Amino acid sequence: MIFIDSINLSDLYEQEKLEIVLVDHHSLRSKLNQVVTEIIDHHSIETDSTILNDSSKVKIEHVGSCCTLIAEKIFACNANFHVTDDIAYLLTGNYLKLFRWFIFLLLYTIVDALGMSIQDLLQKDVKQVAGPNMRLLISSLSSEYTVEKLIGELKTMKDMDEFLSKNDNADGVIILSLETNNDEIKRQLGFYAKKFEHMLPINEYIQREEHNLNLRERGIPINQARIKLFEQRNVQASRKEILPLIEQFIKDFAPKNSS
Repeated sequence: MIFIDSINLSDLYEQEKLEIVLVDHHSLRSKLNQVVTEIIDHHSIETDSTILNDSSKVKIEHVGSCCTLIAEKIFACNANFHVTDDIAYLLTGNYLKLFRWFIFLLLYTIVDALGMSIQDLLQKDVKQVAGPNMRLLISSLSSEYTVEKLIGELKTMKDMDEFLSKNDNADGVIILSLETNNDEIKRQLGFYAKKFEHMLPINEYIQREEHNLNLRERGIPINQARIKLFEQRNVQASRKEILPLIEQFIKDFAPKNSS
């Protein structure tokens, strides 16, 4: 095995004796980018990514590990390659360990949510999006704890207002939940706005067809005009996809009375 400290890449580059295959990366912030001959990676493409003229030498796929892509390349080059038990374990071992950890974490999260207050549930996994005219929070509830259940436990809006106040006096919160039942995935989206005048612009924005959330409004168990609840029928859209939509809304939002 050769380590980076044992070779002089700059000397090899100057002598034109260097070719680089990037694995688990697709960009070098140096002149060495010029001698990259192949790229195998599983990360999202960056704006300064290395560009190769031969697209067949670039393999970027969103898989769990580059080991998968390397194995695929080996199998494609050698149809007679024999996969031993050791090789199979090397390729799958980390995934099996991760899956066991995920199950433990899921069970822990369900139990951990029991007895938590409304504010604790909202605060447990929260992100903040701020702009010049509005500040919104995005809270993901613990697994199996739905937005509908949280709204049903509200007695007054005091918990919601105190939660917003503790988070830099935010103007509102988008609440997301994920529920699984007999392998069926269900998502709910709700939101609460401190000011009634913010309800309409938020409501109209999140339901735009181009956002592809496929929301269907649900009734709520309390008489409160500043809360909305939706079934999110596009269950593939997680917070990772919703966050950029809210960031754009915050960026563009301007109060009606602003000039």
